[in-house]
Amino acid sequence: MAYNAPGATIITLNAEAATDLSADGSRGLGIAVDAAGDAVAGAADGADFMGALLAGGRAAGDPVTIVAFGSALVQGAEPINEGDMLTVLAGGEFEQKDADAEIICGIAIAAGADEELFWALITHAQAGNALA
Repeated sequence: MAYNAPGATIITLNAEAATDLSADGSRGLGIAVDAAGDAVAGAADGADFMGALLAGGRAAGDPVTIVAFGSALVQGAEPINEGDMLTVLAGGEFEQKDADAEIICGIAIAAGADEELFWALITHAQAGNALA
């Protein structure tokens, strides 16, 4: 199964120490960068968000491939409706943005059930965007 659509911007980072992002259950998680610039699952309220995980390494320094912009399958933490603005939880799952301080990391382009993969347009916005 493809985890991104043609035309998406794909980048490669290095995995953080003690981080295994290779499991199937990791695909579609929101990826942030730590202070050293390494990839970690999770981006609490969108902080340091880089993109959605396509494939990850098993150990420190292994390559981690993410969708930085464009459409990708992402993991939802709750039921999602098409058009919802999305942010990322500390564990990496995407949820509906519900506070102005949260950073927009994507927009749902298809509905998704609780704890399932759904299609989203990965974006990078800013905190303080008013909720519609």
